[in-house]
Amino acid sequence: MLKALNNRVVVKVIEPEEQKVSGIIIPQMTVADDIGEVVSVGKDAEVKFDIGGKVLLPHYGCNVLEDSGIKYYVLYASDILGVIR
Repeated sequence: MLKALNNRVVVKVIEPEEQKVSGIIIPQMTVADDIGEVVSVGKDAEVKFDIGGKVLLPHYGCNVLEDSGIKYYVLYASDILGVIR
């Protein structure tokens, strides 16, 4: 398990589900890496996030890690664009 240090946040990328209508695959109109689930928050993060909460991620500026086929972003807490409720 990844643990965030200082003012960083570790976020697991949520892959969008493929939608089908009458056997026709409808492509996603947004980038797949826009939404993630908070896995770990560093102790010095100026914004507090709930573990397991969903957040809106930036397109650039993240460190990308992959573990067992799961993609994680490590970024500054202030770089997270918003919280999805």
